[in-house]
Amino acid sequence: SMRGRWLGFALRGAREFMAGLGPEDEASVTLFSDRLLRRTPFSSDPEVVLESLAGVEAGGGTALNDQLYLSLKLTERRLGRRVVILLSDGIDSHRAVTMRDVAWVARRSRSMVYWIRTGDGNKRKSRYSAWKSPDDYRRETVLLERLVAESGGRVMPLERIEDAESILREIVQELKGQ
Repeated sequence: SMRGRWLGFALRGAREFMAGLGPEDEASVTLFSDRLLRRTPFSSDPEVVLESLAGVEAGGGTALNDQLYLSLKLTERRLGRRVVILLSDGIDSHRAVTMRDVAWVARRSRSMVYWIRTGDGNKRKSRYSAWKSPDDYRRETVLLERLVAESGGRVMPLERIEDAESILREIVQELKGQ
C-alpha cells in the first residue's frame, strides 16, 4: 500500500516532521512490510535519520502489529515524552503479535500513538484473507483505534498522500503546544 508515490510522499513527510523538531528532540524512523525493511538510529540530526532511508523500496505484506510493538518497546527505554507515529491503512496481513499484546506494551511504554490512517475505510470493511475474515480485520481496526485513544494520541485520516506533510506538521505543532 506504500508503493510508488505513496512512499515518496511518506518520506517527504518524515523530512517535514524532522525539520519541526527541536534540538533536544530525537527521532527514529522504521519502514516495514511483512518484515523490517529499515530502522534508523535515534538522533536529533534530521540528516542522520533521513539519510539512512535513501533507496528503500516498498514491497510485501504488512506486519503492522509486530512493528508497532517493536517501536513501542524501543520508545519504552527513551527519556522524556514518547511518541509513535504510524502511517498505515491499519491492515495487518502478516502479524505474529496480537493487537492485545501491542496495547499492553503501549500502556507500559507510556507512549502517545498517532495513527495517520491512509486509504479508504470501505477497504477495511471488505478485507479478508485465508486466515482472517472481514470481521477479524474490523476488530483489529477497532482495537488499534482504542489503543491510539488510550495513549492520548489521535487517528488522523489521510485520503490523499499529498496531505501527509501537512498532517505531520500538524502533529509537530500539537506536540510543541502540549
